[in-house]
Amino acid sequence: MPRPRFIILAALHLLAFAPATLAQAADSPLLRTFKAGEVQRYRVELTIRTEFDGHRAKRVGEQTYAEPVSRTSSGTISWRATRTILRVESDGTAYIEETLDEFSQVPYNRRSVSAGGIVGLIVDDFSLALSEWIESRTLSLRYLEAANGRISALGSEGAPVLDEAPAVLTLWLHRALRPSVAQPNRTPREGERWSEPRTVRLPPWTDVQGTESGEWLAGPSQDSLGRLINLHTVQQISGSIPSPAKEGSAAVSPGSARFHAESLSAVVHAGAPEHGGYGSLVSATRSASREVTHVVPGVPNMKDALFRARISVEVRIQLLE
Repeated sequence: MPRPRFIILAALHLLAFAPATLAQAADSPLLRTFKAGEVQRYRVELTIRTEFDGHRAKRVGEQTYAEPVSRTSSGTISWRATRTILRVESDGTAYIEETLDEFSQVPYNRRSVSAGGIVGLIVDDFSLALSEWIESRTLSLRYLEAANGRISALGSEGAPVLDEAPAVLTLWLHRALRPSVAQPNRTPREGERWSEPRTVRLPPWTDVQGTESGEWLAGPSQDSLGRLINLHTVQQISGSIPSPAKEGSAAVSPGSARFHAESLSAVVHAGAPEHGGYGSLVSATRSASREVTHVVPGVPNMKDALFRARISVEVRIQLLE
């Protein structure tokens, strides 16, 4: 399985950041407070789904027909993530050790209808990537996390490496699987929304455009954790892609690509700072998908004979008592 280079693209972080201080003023961003020696445990679940559907040109005698093809597969793994704050720097940045264990894997479900013969165009089910990632049964990650949630110095072992180019989902998972939340440089006011354009480079995609939006939502009050606030963010990227056809495969035209990601994170906003500190993640639901669409030429009377390949991931994170 080819391994994409791990170039962490700024546009694939959940949010962009600007410098900030640790002061929790009324008109300042919600920043994370860390305490050396602090330990938090989470349950993390990752589901990956792949889908392929559309048509291919099939010649029978003198006639060419549009033959429908489809394939789907899905699988889930879960684990316990234990985060230990090893030390805290003077600027509030924490040096974190995250241990992953208690892995559980659900066998993949597959469904295929007339999917043979389209070499290189059907998305992989990624079961091998998941198995390779958890084969040690215990993973130990070390990285830095700033007060605003930006993570650095995390190696490629932080997420399963998916066989995709560009590695947009792999890079997104690298951040989304961490039991933390990237804080926007905005005061957490319930009901406030924002949307900003993003500059993205994802070769071989071209004419790439991106946007990022977010919203603060009211959260519940919990006796043990204090008052919570929900952060909802959305990322969207679109572009054009070249033909994936290779010698011996079905001929297709250049197509379009789309990436969509959402995250809903509940974080400690006020009260009970001893339970992980302000900005500490309590729960999160995150999802992302990449989809490519091509026109299949040579099918008479079907100008819009298409095929679509889609890979989607879903992450669920819950603080353990």
